[in-house]
Amino acid sequence: MEQHPLPIDILTRCYDDLGLDRSHKSFDPRIVELLTSSSVRADGVVYLDNPQPRLFYNDLISVYGNPTQPDFLNSNYAFTYLPHPSPEATAAWASAPKTSHQPIDIWLTHGAPRGRLDTIPIPSLMGCEAQRQKVVTARPLLCVFGHYHVSYGVEKIVWRNGAVGTDDEGIAKSTIVTGDKTDGVYDFTDLKPGEESVFVNAAWMTGEKRLTEKRNKPVVIDLKVPV
Repeated sequence: MEQHPLPIDILTRCYDDLGLDRSHKSFDPRIVELLTSSSVRADGVVYLDNPQPRLFYNDLISVYGNPTQPDFLNSNYAFTYLPHPSPEATAAWASAPKTSHQPIDIWLTHGAPRGRLDTIPIPSLMGCEAQRQKVVTARPLLCVFGHYHVSYGVEKIVWRNGAVGTDDEGIAKSTIVTGDKTDGVYDFTDLKPGEESVFVNAAWMTGEKRLTEKRNKPVVIDLKVPV
């Protein structure tokens, strides 16, 4: 990738806290200008702004990306909205696809759908219910997120057949496939589109965050995409 030099103050702030959301205390328009510049776009980088979650599709793969997350703490985190049930939560996921003309291949978000690798020591903080309802309908092959650092891992879901309502989990079987002996590489080439999904909490930092140098392993997924 081409080098894009930045002043040292921006590089320092990027490492500590990316100020991409205009409502965030660390917002710096120069960072957004960099990520949306023609040279960066030419390198294949797609910047998802808060009001612009979207579905990308070509003949090989479909990807839905959404950076928003519920704010349970009345904080100043980036791209936040009032948790479900709220008009803000509904609006944040209004653009989420039900399906494409094939199952959604990759569902890429910042935070987790509720109930999927979102457990932390504070019970009142959880994944998004509004997102969960959309995922139940879309049934992507691969759902990737982070945010919940202590719930890093990989989970395979077998969906239940039949009609599924918004209050229905729709899950027949759930299996956590992460283990201490795994090398971070998982083979899901036999995944059944529309019947099974893999959820990956790919949070890089551990629950201790900057208090330790330890980091979670990268997660590598082998996935067979239906054409």
